[in-house]
Amino acid sequence: MREHVDRGLDLVDGVIELRRETEIIAAHHERVDGQGYLRQLAGEAIPLGARILAVADTYDSLLMERVYRKGRTVEEARRILSAEAGSHLDRPVVAALLRLLDRRGGVEQPDGITGPA
Repeated sequence: MREHVDRGLDLVDGVIELRRETEIIAAHHERVDGQGYLRQLAGEAIPLGARILAVADTYDSLLMERVYRKGRTVEEARRILSAEAGSHLDRPVVAALLRLLDRRGGVEQPDGITGPA
């Protein structure tokens, strides 16, 4: 997990036009309870873009197959996101994603886009 943050930072290092994105990449594994990775930022000290990316990254990771586990269903991913809201993940951002999934029908399409079947 930590390695991909470092790799992402290496990719954008020194690109002035991506200064804002660099902060988002650096902070997307922070946790709202302050127990995350890089600087142990908490709550609103974590940039909003990083809190959004953390929820999106978690959701995507849950759905993806891994060498060590099968991908989770949309419903399982929703339950996990809900359980982690307020400790690992930003509660309002999780709520926004869940509302979006509700509006789109919460069906995972083969191309990775969530929406009506």
